Amino acid sequence: MSYLSDFEELNGGYVAFEGNPNGGKITGKGKIKTGKLDFDDVYFVKELKFNLFSVSQMCDKKNSV
Repeated sequence: MSYLSDFEELNGGYVAFEGNPNGGKITGKGKIKTGKLDFDDVYFVKELKFNLFSVSQMCDKKNSV
């Protein structure tokens, strides 16, 4: 969560991973700002220890992925 700004807690759904359909619960979202790109609506899933963002959202903003 240290890279997320404008963090807000959520009671979100679950993200499937490691063969478990309820692998991790979405508990928040925020923004990541880099020198070149801003990522909005980045979801925080504690069990993953990583942030998730939408590749389709990046493509919609005309970025190459």
